[in-house]
Amino acid sequence: MAGGKSSRMGQDKALLSFRGAKMIDHIAEVLRTGDIEQIFVSGNYEGYDCIKDTYKNAGPVGGICTIVAALYGKFDRAIIVPVDMPHISQTIVTALLHHDSKLDAIHFENEPMPLFLNLNTKVKTRCVEIELQISHDKSLSVRELIGGLECLVLPITPETSRQLINTNSPQDWAKATADE
Repeated sequence: MAGGKSSRMGQDKALLSFRGAKMIDHIAEVLRTGDIEQIFVSGNYEGYDCIKDTYKNAGPVGGICTIVAALYGKFDRAIIVPVDMPHISQTIVTALLHHDSKLDAIHFENEPMPLFLNLNTKVKTRCVEIELQISHDKSLSVRELIGGLECLVLPITPETSRQLINTNSPQDWAKATADE
């Protein structure tokens, strides 16, 4: 997920430099090491298969619903990863992917993102319900989206917690990358 305005950051988060690479490239590499073969990016970035957001100013929920609409019927599952998690690792991706869950979604305790989704009828229907609310200018959180789904919630450890830190502002970024 890189389709947002990055307004709190003041610059495009996907293009921030981390460990010698743009964040978008860093996240893509993490996904590849986690056995993800096909990567789509919400937003418009050269070198990637991109999915343009259907709803402007709808935040992550709008992006997730756009992704579900674009991939439903073409793929069985998806993992949604925000571009602003510099410390996310292959371990996180693997934890989300390697559960034999027939549930709709998987996420970590108290952390709705990253998010694994089974691209089933229930998830598609939930996104359609959410899209109706978004189209009436209602702002919704990812927690509200997944609140209507059957979820497997994975436990969080101190290491997992560190990897799931997202950076929305220059202060967040400075704190998260201070040791790099």
